[in-house]
Amino acid sequence: MKSSCLFFRRFCSFLIITTFYITVLNGQNKPIVHTLENVIWYNKPAKEWLQALPIGNGRLGAMVYGDPENEHLQLNEDSMWPGKMDQGDSRGNVKDLQRIRTFLDQGNLHAADSLIVEAFSYKGIVRSHQTMGDLYLRFHRNRTITNYRRELSLDKALVTVSYLVGKYKFTERVFSSAVDDVLVIELTTDDPEGISCDALLSRPEDHGHATVHVSNPAPNEISMFGRVTQYGGRIHSVAVPMDYGIQFETRLRAVIDRGTVTSEDGQLHIRGGRKVYLYIAGNTAFYHADFKRQNQVTLDAVTEWMFEDLLTRHIQDFSYYFGRVSLALGDSDKSAVPVDERLASYKSGGNDPGLVSLLFQYGRYLLISCSRPGSSPANLQGLWNPYIEAPWNADYHLNINLEMNYWPAEVTNLSEMHQPLFDFSDRLMHRGTRTAREQYGIKRGTVVHQATDIW
Repeated sequence: MKSSCLFFRRFCSFLIITTFYITVLNGQNKPIVHTLENVIWYNKPAKEWLQALPIGNGRLGAMVYGDPENEHLQLNEDSMWPGKMDQGDSRGNVKDLQRIRTFLDQGNLHAADSLIVEAFSYKGIVRSHQTMGDLYLRFHRNRTITNYRRELSLDKALVTVSYLVGKYKFTERVFSSAVDDVLVIELTTDDPEGISCDALLSRPEDHGHATVHVSNPAPNEISMFGRVTQYGGRIHSVAVPMDYGIQFETRLRAVIDRGTVTSEDGQLHIRGGRKVYLYIAGNTAFYHADFKRQNQVTLDAVTEWMFEDLLTRHIQDFSYYFGRVSLALGDSDKSAVPVDERLASYKSGGNDPGLVSLLFQYGRYLLISCSRPGSSPANLQGLWNPYIEAPWNADYHLNINLEMNYWPAEVTNLSEMHQPLFDFSDRLMHRGTRTAREQYGIKRGTVVHQATDIW
């Protein structure tokens, strides 16, 4: 589990190490024309979460597995938190602080340390950022799959999966658009029989408790409605189940060029489409009082557009940020080698400067994808989190981790991605005035402890 929490942070750290090599378009926000496309690709599907490919628009994202038989997209949204707007301070107060000072004056360091730990050195409330759920696409196939390729274009923020089913080509393209605030999936084939699959949304249980209700509000739609809970939560080190939290809805709408779409028991049955489009809107009460209505408005708007127009709008928006920086560390054209094989070779001492520049750009890609103006800041998982109880709660560690997430923002020409952190800091400073007053007797100031969450 620890490795997943390093997923985002390790790339942000990598950016700092290589920053002095980069060529930045100083003082301008015009995309650089890249001579080599930045592509991470594999010749097999992901078997586990860390092998999936991440996409995100700052707030809404997914991990794409690329499985040709049982495709899996793990869905994410940055405000999926249990609990409510509460202070969450530790139990320490001004009297405890004075006792600690007295112990120190007396040279009783053990007593001072014990009281610091008991009164101040832990989170009052322990709860976790959570997954939004999962989309599964179960395909009906009985032919051999060959020529498999799964790739993430960093320049386009686009996942593409392609392969042959028998002699017919199948292609899947996935992106998360900030312009239209929607996750888009395109499935195409030249098979005259078309595509047949079943689509379903689900979400893990929370300690045996169901977390969502799934329904079909229309023949071509799935709605997954729920509330974020934390039945394994703790308040002041005591187990306290939290059956209250952010309400949310994930809604999927299917549009096909031919064939049929039918609904049954919260699933969609798609039969015979040569072009299948799946649009996913996900919103919470944190951002919208009427989040269900917002999903409906979003889906109504995007389904008026052609897929290629949505994709063009998305690429133009993303490349405005990503295309500001180009990095070339030398000639080693290994782009025809899958990235997992390149990593293994590099670990064994192989020379691959192109891999270094690719990982540098991957770090920039991740920051753009999980931190946009108007979103919440990147947490310990960035945005991508498959858990109900994530490692270290996927929260905000203020001693170093949150700052590390944003070290690359200015030096790699991504200043706008800093804005969620600034907005979050303003809220923390306001909330911290009460902490300063009640815990430390400070009437003009603010105090924020080591870890916090969205509240």
